[in-house]
Amino acid sequence: MRVLFWVFVVGLAICASRPASAASGLAGGHTMTIKDDFYGIPAGSVEVPSGWRSIGTVMRVSGCHGNPFLSIEFTVSDRDGLYAVAELPGATWSFSDGAQMQQIMARNHCPGIAIKDAASFLANIMVPSVHPGADIIKVSSGGPLVQQAIQSMRSGAQNANQHPYVTGAAVRIRYNRAGAMVDEELSAIVSCSAFHSMAMFGSPAYTTTTCNTYAVSVSRAPAGKLDTFLGGPVFGNVVKSVKTDNVWLHRMVSDQNARFQAADRDFNRVAAQSLANLKAEGEAREARAKAFDSALQRSTQKSMDQAAASQNSIDHAAHQVVNFASDRADYINPATGQRLNLDYNANHSWGSTDGTTVVLTGDPTLNPNGVVDPVRSSYVELVPSP
Repeated sequence: MRVLFWVFVVGLAICASRPASAASGLAGGHTMTIKDDFYGIPAGSVEVPSGWRSIGTVMRVSGCHGNPFLSIEFTVSDRDGLYAVAELPGATWSFSDGAQMQQIMARNHCPGIAIKDAASFLANIMVPSVHPGADIIKVSSGGPLVQQAIQSMRSGAQNANQHPYVTGAAVRIRYNRAGAMVDEELSAIVSCSAFHSMAMFGSPAYTTTTCNTYAVSVSRAPAGKLDTFLGGPVFGNVVKSVKTDNVWLHRMVSDQNARFQAADRDFNRVAAQSLANLKAEGEAREARAKAFDSALQRSTQKSMDQAAASQNSIDHAAHQVVNFASDRADYINPATGQRLNLDYNANHSWGSTDGTTVVLTGDPTLNPNGVVDPVRSSYVELVPSP
């Protein structure tokens, strides 16, 4: 856990060190301030080119794979959504070669994910989640910023006598976005740490590996133009302008450090008590499974415990970011009460009164009643959902 926290701090330091230049080259643009709704203070900012759209937030993602390390998330795109720069939240996952630990993970509804490198994470987890059906056209080790971050993480971890397995990668995909083919590159750094458990009371030794990625960076351009976009001034200036607020950074790191230290103390206390119970009762296998089960729940919940009262608004903000990034919106069928997530580029949407059919159109004069399946279906216009 300390290894992951150290890597997390290095990632924030790299992000915070990017200068937010007043003369960024984004002529006529503006600065978007990204607010942390939980703390109620600015978390960072990014420069938005003139005429481009933007949205940003700080996500606190719950669940066993939610990233406990906070970061700012944003999407900056042109009006058509063909050019874009974005930061998406990272994730945490674990896997083990021990049968008992695998059972514990399954009972907690967090089965192991045997992935320990950035390329596999992006190709097998991120791409299918963000753009199902997209074609992977290139996999690389990432650009200079990724390699610089990896070297900094490895050097710092060695100085702290820690040895995480750190990899970086970039995966380029191609897909159809609102009728236009685009290329998109997702890049990330994954850090994994292995925890070795000795053979005890007749149970074999095993290893549990925990991996984390701080964030996923995204860049997009029309098909065949991504390299030109990545080498151009707009992309470079947006990336250089990303800034983490120092007050927010200090408060967030202090809170995270306190939670991790508390989780370490709880883990050590539970492990010691569990060992005593094992020796006293002679029930080696059952007691050890319970001890690790309890320790896993405590450490995970302590690291990701956030204020439940603000979770609904944060979840809503996260959903809006996903809708914005994928050109989608929520609608309600007034005839059936169905809630639908549809392409908002089709600005006139109709649903059948039996809830089986949706008609998407950009023609404000089109009324599907009497036109689309007139014998069996009637239609009402869908209502945008707040």
